[in-house]
Amino acid sequence: MNIQLYKALWGMEGSYRDQLTRAAQAGYAGIEAPLPPRDLEREFKNLLVELQLHYIAQVVTSVPHQETFAEQVRRAADFDPKLIVSHSARDGMKIEDQLRFFEAALKIEQEVGSLSAMKPTDRGRCSRHG
Repeated sequence: MNIQLYKALWGMEGSYRDQLTRAAQAGYAGIEAPLPPRDLEREFKNLLVELQLHYIAQVVTSVPHQETFAEQVRRAADFDPKLIVSHSARDGMKIEDQLRFFEAALKIEQEVGSLSAMKPTDRGRCSRHG
């Protein structure tokens, strides 16, 4: 069994270089974090390579949920993440809308390849999915 530990960047301060360097120096295999701002994408990708860190990408949908999910997952795929974690849709949505969302999400996941997109069901996000 190969256990890899990832450092979440939640609450960490400093530049991406500071945060990722601290994670690498502490022996983490990678980091978990939201997508970087577009103007810092190149720096973020370069740091992952330089510091030999894997990446778990976080995406958070907003209205319109299907479209924001698709855009963010496609963008996340450009970072070659080990996994994509998505806080998706809303638990107040009608069940039919939730089902449509998850059908569309599965299509996007298939489009981008073998990435697994996990969808936590806490924090007011959809809780009725398989």
